[in-house]
Amino acid sequence: MIYSAITSENSLVSDNYYKDGLAINQSLSMDQKAQDLNLSAILKFNEKGRVTAVLSGDLTTQPPFLTLKLLHPTLDGRDIQVKLLPEPGNTYSTLLESPLKGRWYIDIIAHDSIWRLKGEGAFPSTTATVLNSNS
Repeated sequence: MIYSAITSENSLVSDNYYKDGLAINQSLSMDQKAQDLNLSAILKFNEKGRVTAVLSGDLTTQPPFLTLKLLHPTLDGRDIQVKLLPEPGNTYSTLLESPLKGRWYIDIIAHDSIWRLKGEGAFPSTTATVLNSNS
């Protein structure tokens, strides 16, 4: 156990508190913008790794793409970031390399990083995951 503690890197501890504080402030403003726009998304993950997101809210134009971040709660190296590409009807989709298993934090971020929706899900799941700006 001592060998493991000495040789492994603890990815949950940060040495740059100032930079982390700035990032937190930016994230809070992104969350507020999503709330101002009354945004929400319904995500569906199928057993083959396909992800679809239906976006709703008070947007004047639909974004050309969205960024989907899947954040593992404990292991930094397992985080996934992909683009959700547009389809008809306010729907965006992508195909993951493999289906998700376990618990994940989920962020959907506008193409210009103006707003963010966040939530979490446990996979595999047959029910839709709802990300709501009022959370």
